[in-house]
Amino acid sequence: MKNYNIIISEPWDFTNSDGSNIISGQIIRIVNEEIAIFRCNEKILLNGFEGDFFLLSPRLLHERFFKGVLSIEVNGAGISSSIEDISPSMVNQLQLLFIGSLKRAD
Repeated sequence: MKNYNIIISEPWDFTNSDGSNIISGQIIRIVNEEIAIFRCNEKILLNGFEGDFFLLSPRLLHERFFKGVLSIEVNGAGISSSIEDISPSMVNQLQLLFIGSLKRAD
C-alpha cells in the first residue's frame, strides 16, 4: 500500500500527537471513484470521534479517486462501524469531521 498524508485545513486548530496538522496513513480501499477508506497510522481524536478509519470523499465535484492518485482535496468522516459494511449510501449518514488535502507521501 502507498503512504499518504492528509493536511488538515478545517478544523483549523487540529493537531495530531506530534503537534502538526497532518494525518498519515494509507488508502486501504477505494469503494468507488467518489469514496475511499483511509486508515491512519495512529488513532485520531477529532470533534468527539476517536478512531483510525476515515471515509474520504472528493471535495470538488470534478475530482475522483483512482489507483495511484497523487493529490486531491477531500472531506473526511469517521467510520465507527465495520469497514466491510461501507457503501456509497452511507456517505450522507456520516458526520463530516475534517476538510483537507490528500497527498502521496512516497
